[in-house]
This record gives sequence, structure tokens and C-alpha cells, in this order.
Amino acid sequence: MTDLVLTLNGTPRSVPNGAQMTLLEALRALDVAPPMLCGEGACGSCLVLVGQEPVAACLTLAALVGTAPVETAAGLADPVGRAVRAAFAASGADACPLCSAGMMVAATHALRISPWITDDEVRAALLGQTCRCSGYEAQVAAVMQAALALQGGGA
Repeated sequence: MTDLVLTLNGTPRSVPNGAQMTLLEALRALDVAPPMLCGEGACGSCLVLVGQEPVAACLTLAALVGTAPVETAAGLADPVGRAVRAAFAASGADACPLCSAGMMVAATHALRISPWITDDEVRAALLGQTCRCSGYEAQVAAVMQAALALQGGGA
């Protein structure tokens, strides 16, 4: 069995026997796994960034990640990720542990493309994220708050 080295949230981490695992299984082995609801890539709860691109960790083979950095919601540490995490926390949009992580990753990806985002674009960015409890309003408002902060118009 082959160990795997992932650059996870900026730090190289070794995953014993990781070459045979999905990315989600490898993240679980490292005790940093996002939640997984469906196991089919349909709910968005296990969304992570691999080389700046969002991927469902439950559907991605860890060995195929290669040298691309992997970012989980907990590792969103650049100015965009910090703005998203702060806005979600300030507004209570991070209350649900099942969907918040994937939503923050999706929002960070969208805002890294452009912080000049519209309400409709936020809704489109969060489209693949299943949330059974919030109705998405708090999350959309949090992303718009983060966008405003990134545009220099508030915190």
C-alpha cells in the first residue's frame, strides 16, 4: 500500500495508504474531513478546493490530486477566505455544520474570481450546495457582506 502526501491547507501531510482512498477518506484519515451527506457529489457538503477548483471530495480519488494544494473550509486563510469565514460567523450563516463548509468553499471560489458579484451570481455559485434548514438567505447575505468587505466598503 502506498502512502500519499497532500498539501492540505498549506501544509504537507502524509496519508498512510492514501493512494487507494477518495479525497474525502484521506481527509478523514487526517481528521480534517468536511461533512459528507450523500456520497454521490450531489449535496456539496464535502466541497473542497483542489488547485483553486471546487471538487466533491467524495468523488475525487486522492491519488489524482497530485501536487495540487487542497483547501478545506477550515483552511480558507487568504483575504477572500477570511472575509467569507468572518461574514458567515458574524451573520450566523455558519450555524449548520453539514452545509456551511461547502457553502464557504463555494463562496470563496466565486469571490476569488471577482468580489464584484451580484445577488444572482451568489445564488448561482451556491446552486450545488444543499441546505435543508436555512433557505439560503443567511448564506447569500453573508457572501454579499464578504464581497462588500473585499471591495473596501465594509467589514
